[in-house]
Amino acid sequence: MAADAAVTFRLQRDVDPTRDHVRGGGGEEDRVTVVLYGDFLCPYCRRLIPVLARLREALGNRLVYVFRHFPNERAHPGAERVARATEAAAKQNCFWEMHDVVYAHELPITERVLLDFARELGLDTDRFKADTLGDEARERIEEDLEEGRSHGVTGTPTLFVDGIRYDGAWDFYSMLEALERPVAARVKRAGRVFASLPASGGVVLLLAAAAAIAVANSPLGDRYASIQNAFHLTHLDERAECPRRDSKPRERASTGTV
Repeated sequence: MAADAAVTFRLQRDVDPTRDHVRGGGGEEDRVTVVLYGDFLCPYCRRLIPVLARLREALGNRLVYVFRHFPNERAHPGAERVARATEAAAKQNCFWEMHDVVYAHELPITERVLLDFARELGLDTDRFKADTLGDEARERIEEDLEEGRSHGVTGTPTLFVDGIRYDGAWDFYSMLEALERPVAARVKRAGRVFASLPASGGVVLLLAAAAAIAVANSPLGDRYASIQNAFHLTHLDERAECPRRDSKPRERASTGTV
């Protein structure tokens, strides 16, 4: 009865690579998408990020990681400023680099620390400071907050796995099992759909598969592969590279005050 009464929260807006911060995916067909509503100063988020990093190592491009802002300024003063700074970095194609160095750095994350990060990433610091204070960053974060609340998000971290809120444990093995399960479920469901097709439908699918194999092994194979890869990678990484794409997060002593 309790299970029947339980509310399952779903994402009301699908991941949009033209707007969302999306990491991973590539050309893998059995992708699983994790959307994190996070706060850069939340201690629980900061414990979860290394787990997500391990999951990305284990699953490779199969794991699509999406970050949406949900700063809790009341609980974590300065969280909105840090969120704005990551959006300012995104304007110079360095969202994920800033995401990584912020989460890797010990608290507190002051205004001076953020400016140091911008310099280390090779950003235009004058533009970075202006964008951090600009309306566009503020509006983006407010949109994420409002949207998160409509999805039932009340605190951080809140995770959605393939559109369904994840309420399990945050350790590596529990999450790995949860991320593998949707993939297995999709394969099983696809098998049932194929088996339930009428004979004519099955023949059509077999003919289409045979045609694809023939093309892939013909002189057109390279062209076919490039088109297929372009389809899967569309919008996943269209922006120019960060000036310091090779930068690695590292622990640093915090300096300065707000």
